[in-house]
Amino acid sequence: MRRFEDSLTRELGHRRKEISELYLLVQSTNSESAQKHLLRGLLLLIYAHWEGFIKSSSQKYLQALQKKNIPCNQLQPALRAFYLYSQYKTQQGNEWDKFSFAINSNEAVIFDKDISSEISTKSNLNTEVFKNIVSRIGVDDLDIDMKKGIIDDGLLHKRNSIAHGEMMHIELPDIVLYKDQIVHLLDCYLDLLIDAYDNQKYLNCTPIVD
Repeated sequence: MRRFEDSLTRELGHRRKEISELYLLVQSTNSESAQKHLLRGLLLLIYAHWEGFIKSSSQKYLQALQKKNIPCNQLQPALRAFYLYSQYKTQQGNEWDKFSFAINSNEAVIFDKDISSEISTKSNLNTEVFKNIVSRIGVDDLDIDMKKGIIDDGLLHKRNSIAHGEMMHIELPDIVLYKDQIVHLLDCYLDLLIDAYDNQKYLNCTPIVD
């Protein structure tokens, strides 16, 4: 258990540190022109760590579960469906045979293959894509719809504009808002995955006692 938790905690610590250090640099500069460029860079960095940690931590969660070799019929419904669907996609034959395999193999299939590559942010991690990811791995969506204005209409919109070469001006108060909200969400997601792993919420039965 500790290895999984330590890996996620260490990764998020590095990401938080990078955001914090660039933010301090923004605050310390006396040049208005330099601050303008740094703010644009910081916004891109905040988005990169938002997308990067959600994808990476979700993949690590699946990889940690894979190592447990859990029978699929013991997995909670969403995770079981995700795993069987991933196996369905790799089967040879016509669609009916593949579908029949996925449905009828539930009792025999073991969660022993790495399906972490099935986690995709589509290089555009908006609230809808986030919900799609958490629905597949069977964890809470952190009431992400309440953050649409900040993520979809704010951070992501501005990130895409800058990435497409637009000379969008970024205000410091906006950066402070995005920084605080995204770091908080990442902290919550870290706690969510660790809780799901430690308390065996990936199971659809009574927790296994080691």
